[in-house]
Amino acid sequence: VIAQHIRNGEPVRALGVLRRPRLPVELHYKFAPDLMAVLPAETVDSWIALGGQLQPRRLIPALMRYNTASTPSASARAQQGRAEAIRYLEHCVKTLLPEDDGAQSVYNLLLMLHTQSADEGPLLTFLHKAMDMEGEPLYDVKYALRLALGARRHRSCVHLYCMLHMYEEAVALALHVDIDLAKQVAEKPDDDAVLRKKLWLRVARHVVEQDSGKYMQGEGKTELLGSNIRKAIKFLQETDGLLKIEDILPFFPDFVLIDDFKEAICTSLEEYNRQIEELKTEMATATLSADNIRRDISALSQRYVVVDTETSCCSCQLGILQSPPSNTASSHAATGMSAFYLFPCTHAFHASCLLMDISRKVSASQRDRIAELQRNVTAATEESAQQAAGGTVGVIASAGGVTGATGGAPPTADGAEDLEQSNPAAVLEAARLKLDEAVASECPL
Repeated sequence: VIAQHIRNGEPVRALGVLRRPRLPVELHYKFAPDLMAVLPAETVDSWIALGGQLQPRRLIPALMRYNTASTPSASARAQQGRAEAIRYLEHCVKTLLPEDDGAQSVYNLLLMLHTQSADEGPLLTFLHKAMDMEGEPLYDVKYALRLALGARRHRSCVHLYCMLHMYEEAVALALHVDIDLAKQVAEKPDDDAVLRKKLWLRVARHVVEQDSGKYMQGEGKTELLGSNIRKAIKFLQETDGLLKIEDILPFFPDFVLIDDFKEAICTSLEEYNRQIEELKTEMATATLSADNIRRDISALSQRYVVVDTETSCCSCQLGILQSPPSNTASSHAATGMSAFYLFPCTHAFHASCLLMDISRKVSASQRDRIAELQRNVTAATEESAQQAAGGTVGVIASAGGVTGATGGAPPTADGAEDLEQSNPAAVLEAARLKLDEAVASECPL
């Protein structure tokens, strides 16, 4: 029945049949191309009325007939059909979710129809608004750029180049459209000062060389040159200090007199002088800080603290000069009193008390590291004691004119390092320093 009405040139009656309730939705897809060709407005109204019953992606073939460029010679019916297709697709993008089946196809088709329209304004609006919640485009950006380039929609191309971070291409194209647009693009890569300067230099070259061409061809050269220089100086102010006068001087003709730039050059020199003075101040401050640090280091090397008999261990509360209740292996050689640590904050600890406190508070790996350092100190202490006993025998033997077991030729320069490493006293001192760094780098309180 619907097909018969269409063949008889009665699309309104065919559409009336389609609007009957409980009619299969497949019939809308089947007759959509024919109805859009002869009755676009009413057809779109019926689609919108059906709401979510229709899948927009299945209606795309019926809307593709309007994908040719709009020209003044196009028929009124074709222009109306394009407008209705855009109206339906705009309705769809308001209700579609990005994850819906075929959503990007709908966005891309609407993008294509906007690209083929005579006015670029709706296309720019669409490019800016068709974004998801995270600011990502809902259309294919590269496809959009290809369409915009083919349709010579330059402002849209500039916007798409920026979305793809192709700022150099965007500036190059914007210079042929609007100098202010090129300046806006040059400011976009705010996290890359080198690229920003490169873009601004390209804009500056365009501004200077464009006006220089007018100067070389026109009359009233003096007036044109003065206007050109004033324009260049004003342009420098727009770059917010990113470009200097010396950056744009190479763009001017060789015959331009330096006197014409006297004011700008003096301003630039004053700025450099100010920066030099700031650097001098920073250098003087750094030198003073270095001197203070050297004095502090020298003072620390001579710093001492007097410990009286009333000073107590912050862990066991016994006198710091007394032995702790459970004296574990000390990290220092026995001296008749237990080794202790005294921090700049005046807190004091027996070495064994501090080791136990630190071991309880650190992780298992750190605890194992401290235990290993303690073993190294103990081993180095024993080795140092053994060498001290053996060294005494060696001296006595040498006095009697007999070469001991440790005698022989003096060590060579190549063996000096090995000799130092084999020195038990040096090994013991290194082991103590490592243990001190592990347990006493800062006060536990």
